[in-house]
Amino acid sequence: MPNGSTPDAVLRDSLKASLSAAALRLTDAHVDLRLPDRIMVGEAPLAAAMAALCRWLDQAAPTRRRGLALWVEGEAAAGAQGGPLPLLLEASRACAGAPAASRSTAPADPGLVAAAAHLGAEIVNCPGRAGAVERLALRFTAHAAVNAWPLAHHWGGALAGRRLLVLREAALDPVRVVRSFGALSLAARIETDPDEALEAARSAVRDGLPYDFALVCASTMGEAAAATLRALRTLPGGGPRIVLVSQAQDDPALARLADSVVPQRRHWRRVIDAIFDLAHAAGRPTTAAPASIPAFGGRRILIAEDVRTNQALLRAMLAPTGATVAVAANGAEAVKAMQAAPADLV
Repeated sequence: MPNGSTPDAVLRDSLKASLSAAALRLTDAHVDLRLPDRIMVGEAPLAAAMAALCRWLDQAAPTRRRGLALWVEGEAAAGAQGGPLPLLLEASRACAGAPAASRSTAPADPGLVAAAAHLGAEIVNCPGRAGAVERLALRFTAHAAVNAWPLAHHWGGALAGRRLLVLREAALDPVRVVRSFGALSLAARIETDPDEALEAARSAVRDGLPYDFALVCASTMGEAAAATLRALRTLPGGGPRIVLVSQAQDDPALARLADSVVPQRRHWRRVIDAIFDLAHAAGRPTTAAPASIPAFGGRRILIAEDVRTNQALLRAMLAPTGATVAVAANGAEAVKAMQAAPADLV
C-alpha cells in the first residue's frame, strides 16, 4: 500500500497479502470508524506485522473465533487537520484450554519483533484465561494526512441519534466497537449471547427506547440465528430493522428474515452502508427547516453517482430540504429512472 491509503484498504490489502484463502475466510477484520480517510504508514513493516499476527491467529483451532482490527487507541480521534495518530493493530482469538501462564511465556515471533522495530511499535501481549479472549497487538503512532476527515464524515451524520443492537460472537473488544460506532453518533450495544441480546431488545421496548437497527453476525450462531431473527421480528412495533452478516447463498431462508444482507468477510464500511440505506428508507419525523436551508418539498431530485460514499453524502445534504431523492448508480440507470418518473433536478 502506498502512503495515504485508506485505512480499510490498508487492512484489507495486507490481509490478502498475508493470509491464505482459507485463513482469510476465517479472519474477521474490523476498522475503527474514527480513523481518518488517510493514514501514513510504510508498506513493508505493516505487511510484515500483519503476517506475523496472522501466524499467531492461525495457531488457534479453525473452529475458534478470531479477529483482526485496526483501532484508534484510547479516546483519541483524528481531526480535519491530521497529525500524530495513536494506533493499535490488534489480533484476538478465543482461548483454548491451556493455562494463561503457558501461553504468555511463548517466544515472540521474530517477524513481529522486526516489524515492531521498523514501526517504532510496542508489542502488547494480553493472555486470557481458558474460554476467554487473548490478544496480541502492536501499539504505534501513524500520521493522518493534512486534509483527512474521519470515516464517519462519509455518512454525513445521517445516523445521528439512532440506536443499534449488535449480536456478534466474535473476539473483538466490545468497548472499542461501541466507541467506533459512536463516531457516527450511533448508540450501540454489543451482545455476544442471543438470549441476552433479545432481553436487551425487549427491555429497550419496555423503556420506550427501542433499537432502530440490529446487526446480527450469524457465522457462529448455528441454528440459533433463525430463531433470534424471528424473535426480533415479533417485538412490539415490528422490532428493529435487521442487517445480517452472513453468506446469504448458503441459507436463503435466513436471509429472508433480514432487511439487508452483507456477505461475510466484507469490510465494515459495507455494513455501515447497509445501515445507512435502512435509515434513509425509514426516514425521520418532519421538522421545520431553518430559513437558511432551501425548501424543496414536493420536488424530486435524481442523483447519478456510482460511489456509495458520495451517494450517502448527497442524500444527507439534501435531506433537510424536504426533497424526494432517488439514486442511480450510472448513466443508463439514470435514463431509465427519468423515463419511469421524471425528476425536477438531476
